[in-house]
Amino acid sequence: MPGIFTSRPVANDSSSEACFKMARYWLKTCLETHYSLCQVQGSLSLPTRVLDVGLLESPFVNLYISNGRHGQWLTLSHCWGKTQPATTTKGNLNNHSTKIIISTLPQTFRDAILITRKLGYLFLWIDSLCIVQDSLIDWQEESVKMNTIYSNAVLNISADAAADSFQGIFFSSNRKIDGRIPSFPPPRPDLIRIPVHSPKTGLKSTLFANGWRLHYNGFLNNDPLQERGWVLAEAVLSRRRLRYTSSGLAWSCAQVPTFCEETRPHQIHDLVEQEAYIHSVYQIPYESLPPRYVHEPETGGRRWEIIDWWYERVSDYINRQLTFQHDKFPAFSGIAKTYSDRTGYSYKAGILVEDFRRGLLWQTCGRPVDIEVAPSWSWAVVGHGGITYPRIYEWIYAHQTYVADPNEVELIDICVTNLHDDPFGQVISGSLTLRG
Repeated sequence: MPGIFTSRPVANDSSSEACFKMARYWLKTCLETHYSLCQVQGSLSLPTRVLDVGLLESPFVNLYISNGRHGQWLTLSHCWGKTQPATTTKGNLNNHSTKIIISTLPQTFRDAILITRKLGYLFLWIDSLCIVQDSLIDWQEESVKMNTIYSNAVLNISADAAADSFQGIFFSSNRKIDGRIPSFPPPRPDLIRIPVHSPKTGLKSTLFANGWRLHYNGFLNNDPLQERGWVLAEAVLSRRRLRYTSSGLAWSCAQVPTFCEETRPHQIHDLVEQEAYIHSVYQIPYESLPPRYVHEPETGGRRWEIIDWWYERVSDYINRQLTFQHDKFPAFSGIAKTYSDRTGYSYKAGILVEDFRRGLLWQTCGRPVDIEVAPSWSWAVVGHGGITYPRIYEWIYAHQTYVADPNEVELIDICVTNLHDDPFGQVISGSLTLRG
């Protein structure tokens, strides 16, 4: 019974040397044996600013101004929470560039620095420290680079279980899972030890049975970080992720379809077949898709998977929370740009122009609608979070005939004005003209 029986228990402490050894094993295996989907080609320029984490025992880090220097870096995905984390501002930029005392940083940042050091890397990118938070110009310049910051990083450290930057990566991920994270850290769930042996070979070992997996299938996605809208793009664009969840340590990468769990670390060798299904944006080739594509099981299954991937991401995004509604398009822009670049489809206010018939068939599912943040015909008017099912795109197979019918509605014109002329950024206005 997969998921219930395992060869090893979840560690009591995610900051243990055993967990770091596992993380290094996962990273080394991916770097050395996985195919091109996981690999970043060539020597890359560092982001504008990164944290130089220094030596393992150093009490200091500093904000390093790269000036185009090449190197490797890690990123951190974290919840800001209700209390603002440590930030870089115009007033402290020079001081941060000289020295930051680690003990003054919130615990999640301290833990991420330790992880970076333990994995043998020098540079770490954290949004609140590497973007000047009280400079609109700097935010606009740096936010458009976040696509490449995450996609070109060696690894993304994902603080799934921490609700804010003060809870800490290790403290929050050491908590027992019970549907929601409690306000105190009880021990990991007790596992039933089952001795096993082979009379034929004389080998002896132990299996561990985990009862709560009867009710929760694998690693959950309802940790605090997975409720945030901005984090979806960070997850989609990161080629490798080391996730500290409330149910254990997990690894995912472009080559491993779901999760490589702490209880089954060797799942990292169970590589997905390239032609099976689309689970990573990096499986989508740079190849133009035909407009108004209709599923053809015998000849076009792969193309249909690419179409389906897009609408699954939109539905997932709407199920997450955004603090500011004007971030609706910017927070999704990295996914939209990457998908558009790879498929050749044009993107207008959330809609793929070449697939507009499908794109207009969204539903509110009882959520509120706000036409101040998007044109009324865009799915982006639908409020975020609160309802998981049904998803806003539930029609995907039911309306294939509609999409293919040449007598159905025609697109005459679609016109969208974006802030700073960024077609993937914030929308100022939009109009749609149809004929049918």
